[in-house]
Amino acid sequence: MLEGSLKDFALSEVLHLLAQSGSTGVLVVEAEDLTGHVHVRDGAITTASTSAAGDALGAVLLAAGLVHHATIEAAITARDEHGGVARAIEAIGGLDAERVRAVERERVQSAVFALLRSHGARFRFSARTPPQEPVGEPLSVEEVVAEALRRLEHWQELGQRIPLGDAVVTLAPEAPGDVDVVVPRQAWPLLAQVDGRRTVSDLVDLVGTGEWATVRALAELVDQGLVVVGAPHADTRWERARTLARRERGAAAAAGHLPAWVHHEVVLEAEDVGADVSSGAAPPDG
Repeated sequence: MLEGSLKDFALSEVLHLLAQSGSTGVLVVEAEDLTGHVHVRDGAITTASTSAAGDALGAVLLAAGLVHHATIEAAITARDEHGGVARAIEAIGGLDAERVRAVERERVQSAVFALLRSHGARFRFSARTPPQEPVGEPLSVEEVVAEALRRLEHWQELGQRIPLGDAVVTLAPEAPGDVDVVVPRQAWPLLAQVDGRRTVSDLVDLVGTGEWATVRALAELVDQGLVVVGAPHADTRWERARTLARRERGAAAAAGHLPAWVHHEVVLEAEDVGADVSSGAAPPDG
């Protein structure tokens, strides 16, 4: 069994070694927050995945809107009959095989890209573990690694433009410029998931196109002025607006600009706000 630390060997070097030796088996990569499996047969990658939420092929197809949940459940049950979940999905869901293969190729690429960025990870390769069969043709290690390294070169620049992880994404408060806004068709599935509460990580899981594609599309929407990344959570904005409304009504009541019954409600609300302040929970500033 081949094993070691990615502090001593880069993952790309390990994969190239498996390719050059024509190895067959499963490479397991274990990092602090991520586990990945790269299946190889005769030195080529048959499939790859990580423990990230929504990374299974069925989950990715579901998030992309290509299949229904019932189709995935039926495919899992009939996987042996059809020779694997992917082929069962094609048969039961009536999907075009090439569309499934395109999703699988991107899933493999995304997995290797994520594993290349893992830190302090260990790896082990087991030749005794049979690899999963490929959805389409096996992918060459050279092709997958080259694309992952290309993405890695641009990842730092994307990270500077888009706060990653738990940054909340919201629609821009005003339409950009003085012209009509045109949303590219390929960006619509992402934009439709933006609700002012979901984070970048949430959108990656929901859209189903992988971290690289989602973050890159998000950067384009930011450049167009359609969304804001790192905005306050929608609940925070709502509470801030509510507090400001209370203050304005309180000022109007104190000046005698509101009916008596409204003035009574404002006084009660002001007492509630005062209680919050006295407890140390000061209302947010405007």
